[in-house]
Parts: sequence; structure tokens; C-alpha cells
Amino acid sequence: MNRLLFYGVIDAKFESKKRLRTELTAARRAFAATPSFAAANDAIAAEAARRAAGLRVAAYAPLGSEPGGAAFTETLYASAAEVWLPISGDDGQLLWARYEGAESLAPGALGIGEPTGPRRDSSLLAELDLIFVPALAVSPAGVRMGKGAGYYDRALAGVDTDTLVLVFDDEVREDVPAEPHDAVMNAVLTQSGVRALPLS
Repeated sequence: MNRLLFYGVIDAKFESKKRLRTELTAARRAFAATPSFAAANDAIAAEAARRAAGLRVAAYAPLGSEPGGAAFTETLYASAAEVWLPISGDDGQLLWARYEGAESLAPGALGIGEPTGPRRDSSLLAELDLIFVPALAVSPAGVRMGKGAGYYDRALAGVDTDTLVLVFDDEVREDVPAEPHDAVMNAVLTQSGVRALPLS
């Protein structure tokens, strides 16, 4: 393949992913304005807490229209043995610290609430029982689409801990593109419940 053709293919993939992310973000914002949004988040948070009961888990603090809602992290904290949240590292790597209640959070580099306790690198994930992973969408094969920075793909590389990706029902989509570096999820949690991946 000549260089011009190679870079043209790369650019086309990048633009396609960018368009899909824009579409997914707009659809999620529209869903957040509906009466069904709060009930969907409540269902996701309740099932996540049930799955996390007594376990050591990694999770995230949902922002805005992200699945799980504002009470998600606190709901997990009441159920799990430990909850670890991500911290955006300067080098594009995720670090992790234990969530010890809302008072343990402070705004991080990206304006996201991050725990202030001692930090661990992503090798921690191999020691945990379950990882709750945010996404904009996931394919039936288990390929997730994040926001494009690659934080989770890097963090999950080589980790065998079970992963549960959180999206809304309409975000399980056939058109999520797959790249060799993409982390593949073990299961998906939506407001309709948990399904193992890949979907049969």
C-alpha cells in the first residue's frame, strides 16, 4: 500500500469515528432531556451495586449524561468492599485511588472529580474483581467506543479482570468500528440489565 493511500485510509477511519462520536454524544444529550433518563440511570446503578456487592471494583464518576447518574459512585460505595476511581495522568495513563465518599473527591486536570488518596498505576486492575467501564457505545462483539483519548484501552491492555461496560440500550450498536488496540469487554450493563459479550 502506498503512503498516500495508507494515510487516506487512516484519515477516513478517524473522520468516521469522529462523526459517530458526535452522533452518539448528541443522542445521549437528547435522551438526558427525557423523563426516561432518570429511571434508566437508577436501573443501571442498582444493578451495578448488586454486581459489586462485597467485591473490589474499579469504576468511574459519571458526568452529565453518562450512564449511572450522579448517585452511581456512592451507590457502588455502599455495596462494594472497595471502589477505585480513575485519575487522568499527565502522560495519557490512568492512575487509580480509592473512593472514600464524596468528601474524598477534588476536581482533577479534566475537571472530573478524582479521589485524593494514595495513587496506584493500572497494574492495580489485575488485582480487582470487576471493572465498570464507561463508553459512548459498544458493539455486539464487545468492542467499546470511548471518547477517543485511549485512556481505557491503555489501562486495560493485558488485564484479565472481568469488564462490564455501561451504556444505554440504544448504544449497543453494530456500527462501532474495531481497531487492533481496542479493549474487548466481557459484558454490557444497560437499563435493561446485564448481557454477556459477545452477544449471540
